[in-house]
Amino acid sequence: MHQPNVRLFVLTLILAVSLLKAEPTPPALSYLASRDHGDGLKIEGAVQVTPEGYLHFDGNDGGATFPGSGKYNITPNGFGLLMTCRLPATLNDSALVGIVNKLNSFRANRFRARGLYVTFTPEKDGKVDEDGEVCLNAGRKLPFGEWLHFAFTAEFVNEREQGRVGYFLRYFINGELMVEQFAPRFETYQSKADIAIGFPNNGSGSFQGDISEVEIFDRFVPEAEIMDKIKADSRLKLFTPPGYRQANAEVLNLTAQIRAAVVGYQAWLVSALERAEMMDGDTPAILSALNAANACFQGDKAPEDFATTFNANQDGFRRVVNGQAIILLARKGGTTNPPIVDIFNRATQSAVLAGRSFAWRLKVGDKEICDHTPGLTYRIQDFTKTADGASFTVAWRLDDLDVIGKFRLEGVRLTANLSATSPSAPITEYSFPKMTLNHLPGKDDTLVAAFRSGTLYRNFSSGGNVFGIYPSANMTLPFIGYYDEQENGVYLGWEDPSCCRKEIEMSGKQGRAEISFSSNVGVRNFTEGNFFAMPGEAVLEFYHGDWFTAGQIYKRFLQTKADWYPQHPRLDTPLWYRDGILILLGSKNEPNYPYLREYLDLPFIINGGRKPDNIKELWEKGIHLKTYTNIRLWKYNPSISDTSPKEDFDKYHDEQNSPVTLANCIRQFDGNIAHEFYNNIPWNIGCPEADGFKAILHERVMGYARGGSWHGIYHDQLCSSPILCYNPDHGHLLGDPCSWIRGYRQFLTWFAARRQKYPLMSQDGEDFCEAYARWTDGFMTWRFVQQNQVPLAQSLYSGGRVQFTGRTFNLDVAGDDQAWICKLVSQFVYGEQMGWFHTKDIYPANYRRVLVKKLCHLRLELLGYFNDSDMLPFLKFQQTMPVISSLWGGLRSGAKYVETPQVMHSVWQRSDGNCLAVFVNTSSEPIRLTPKLPLTGKLSICREGATEPEILDSANAPDLDLAPHATEVWFIGNDDTTPAKLAKKMAQFPKYTPGKELTDGQ
Repeated sequence: MHQPNVRLFVLTLILAVSLLKAEPTPPALSYLASRDHGDGLKIEGAVQVTPEGYLHFDGNDGGATFPGSGKYNITPNGFGLLMTCRLPATLNDSALVGIVNKLNSFRANRFRARGLYVTFTPEKDGKVDEDGEVCLNAGRKLPFGEWLHFAFTAEFVNEREQGRVGYFLRYFINGELMVEQFAPRFETYQSKADIAIGFPNNGSGSFQGDISEVEIFDRFVPEAEIMDKIKADSRLKLFTPPGYRQANAEVLNLTAQIRAAVVGYQAWLVSALERAEMMDGDTPAILSALNAANACFQGDKAPEDFATTFNANQDGFRRVVNGQAIILLARKGGTTNPPIVDIFNRATQSAVLAGRSFAWRLKVGDKEICDHTPGLTYRIQDFTKTADGASFTVAWRLDDLDVIGKFRLEGVRLTANLSATSPSAPITEYSFPKMTLNHLPGKDDTLVAAFRSGTLYRNFSSGGNVFGIYPSANMTLPFIGYYDEQENGVYLGWEDPSCCRKEIEMSGKQGRAEISFSSNVGVRNFTEGNFFAMPGEAVLEFYHGDWFTAGQIYKRFLQTKADWYPQHPRLDTPLWYRDGILILLGSKNEPNYPYLREYLDLPFIINGGRKPDNIKELWEKGIHLKTYTNIRLWKYNPSISDTSPKEDFDKYHDEQNSPVTLANCIRQFDGNIAHEFYNNIPWNIGCPEADGFKAILHERVMGYARGGSWHGIYHDQLCSSPILCYNPDHGHLLGDPCSWIRGYRQFLTWFAARRQKYPLMSQDGEDFCEAYARWTDGFMTWRFVQQNQVPLAQSLYSGGRVQFTGRTFNLDVAGDDQAWICKLVSQFVYGEQMGWFHTKDIYPANYRRVLVKKLCHLRLELLGYFNDSDMLPFLKFQQTMPVISSLWGGLRSGAKYVETPQVMHSVWQRSDGNCLAVFVNTSSEPIRLTPKLPLTGKLSICREGATEPEILDSANAPDLDLAPHATEVWFIGNDDTTPAKLAKKMAQFPKYTPGKELTDGQ
């Protein structure tokens, strides 16, 4: 969140490491002292090999190289270099020491007392580009005379569709991230030089001291793996984060003694008090609390009775108990120790927290202040016991800074809100809450985050990193669900009616999940003090369920406090768009639209940038057209690139640098204009609250409306990450986190008002962003093709609140045929409009085309449900569902294997209470399954080939018996009309033929 930090420039980038259960691949090259004793290296100069196998350097010229290591470079596969070394205790603070280097690729040197500088060299036109070097130059004084662990990593980021490609570069000391920087459009020079250890380079001397291990990885190495290696080496001291300390020996001895004789909530209390000691707690108060607890343990007390006795017998801590939770609080106030020590989930008999939680950080003027800054004090006030928990306020103070946290425990739900006042300097950033969640009771833990549709990160606490900016395509919802295979879950979210810009960061390591929410404070200037209060509230709630259940907790907020949450059906949306079935992508001169309209026997939508020549004929057949516009970039023209004719390029350059452009685009904190790269050239990003950019947006869309050819407009990049603007002439506060959303909502509202004159005009945005849900008709979610995907967004917004209108199939990178089927089926079962595949994908007369026709007619008959329903939890089956792994293409970042169930399904409840379940077999193999149906009532089953629905009681639900690519639909309730009509349609399915072979006529 720091203004100079790279995360303000990479915006929607989300960093997610692979979280598979497989062991990480070993290093490509390594030197281990205990194993090699000098072997495997070319050792030169004064370097000696000690009896332990260490490489000993005395500072004179010399070093060691890995012979044949010239082939290892930083590539899109990633890179990592890890080293265990020891600097002399007598090293001079001014000494320049070479650590490791690869000529014209990277180098790491000690830079006097400031730690290290790690430099990476790019290439330009195939040559070394020293002017473009990226240097990670920060840190603190290195420890002398003891073993330390040094690591640097390179992680490739490929989001070409959003103009973001480059590397994340990081370096660590003893597991502490010292520097992180994103290098956009950075292409490393592929040096043929061998990797050298300890040689002098770039003005430094040789290494001084000992080197024990060096590991070189031809892949990205995540932070959790680095920490695991440090923990496995008894010589190394893992970095102790600020706000933590080594526990007092007396406390450790007493907790060990008491813990041996207690279980359940009693054992939890002992561990919580021990953790309080490690979190800067008041040691005398902790010892007193431990002794009081030990005395209370002598009787077999219920948690409620124990709390009364414990609270009366010591004054350092307070236990609050309700039927679902126990919370341990500091009682008298404190300094840098956290006021909320831990929470106990009575259902799972386990701790919810594993470290400092509900922590905060503020940027005040040019200083960072957090809840463990030395000199800070706090007091607990306004404590009120309630029937189902308690409410209380924590008031922190440091000099003239006052920070207020308001908390409320109700059953399984703890809410919190933070505000602060600074009279002398402005508060411009804040992080709250910063949480440390404990590993769940089960063996395997999973985190769900709203990356695109929703993504699962399995075994997250063993190693994972996710970052995203909300609201945007890469963090579509501001909450996470964290659960295990026993469905013990913790929901953590920021429920904010303002929908302001937030950064959400998740890190899993050492059996914990660390979650942080951050945002900004808009200011009039950077000289006056101010007050801020976070909008909405942070929520922690534990639950029983999985990712779907976490979404339903957030849905309670949407239904009660979010004015952007649309109701279903969307009667404000043009009928042709709301009832859309299929979207096709085709060329301007596609000759087969009329035939496909006849074959499918229903109208479809064409999405493209140029109108077909036979547009009037298509209109007469009910076919509607949707066009493209980019509403983020200033006068974006996709035909312009670095290879354009000079006349065109000069015009682009003049427009991008004109005074009117610079006056109406996003100005960043450093004064530079924000831009993104497309076709290898930068395009400026407009500010949606700047009058000049508003005028451009209005004129652009009105040009399409007045032209009369297009009935829909696809707003490219509408859902890309909000950017903070610091231009004082745009009418908004500097760095206002609500400005971006507010500006585009105003534009979308203006667009919708044009329907009075152009009633057929509809609009949707690229990807998905809930901030605009009430102001748009839908979202073209073409990038919902990620691995480990779940329909989290659809579970909240599908069913008619908005329309989801497309996937990429084989647009830029081809996938396999099975993936094509799975994408199509997933769209259908999740209540989406299907397609955005190219017409050429169904030129062959085969089963693809038949499946498209079947699913289109199913959606047509079920629109009464798909446009007026809420998604219900997915069914469980008595048998283990087979899983299909298929290669999903579409994005330029490459095809990826995605796992999906063989039978995809979904369950819906219409506004009138009637329910629907749809099933599709995505495989060419038949399957029989037994659903566990929790719904009660009349069950009407429609099957392919059957002219009438089968009527049963839901208690007697039969097996699913699905042929290859077969469908089946179940209705539960008193709806007789839809099943009867659908059965007549499904009776025709066996008669569907592929039709004729198609060509493009060329």
